[in-house]
Amino acid sequence: MAAAEKDNTEKLQVIHGDFWTGNIVLLNAAIKEGTEIPLSVINWELTQFGLPSVDFGQMIAEMYALWLYKSIDSRLWMMEGFIKGY
Repeated sequence: MAAAEKDNTEKLQVIHGDFWTGNIVLLNAAIKEGTEIPLSVINWELTQFGLPSVDFGQMIAEMYALWLYKSIDSRLWMMEGFIKGY
C-alpha cells in the first residue's frame, strides 16, 4: 500500500519535511480545555514535494516515542488531538 502511494505522483503536495514537536511554537498562554491554541510551525528549510503521510507519520512517531521512552503522558492526548485535527 505504501509503495503504491509513493509511486502515485498525483498525491504529491508541499510538505514540511521535518515535522516534529521541536518545530512547533505555542503561544505562552494558559491552555484551557475546549479552546483553540494558536501555534506556529517553524524551520521550513526542508520543505519539498512529498506525501502528506510523511509529515503525519513523523509527528506521530515523535510523540509516541516521547510517551513510550520518557513517560510524558500528555503526548497521548496530544496524539489524539493531532489525529482528530488531521
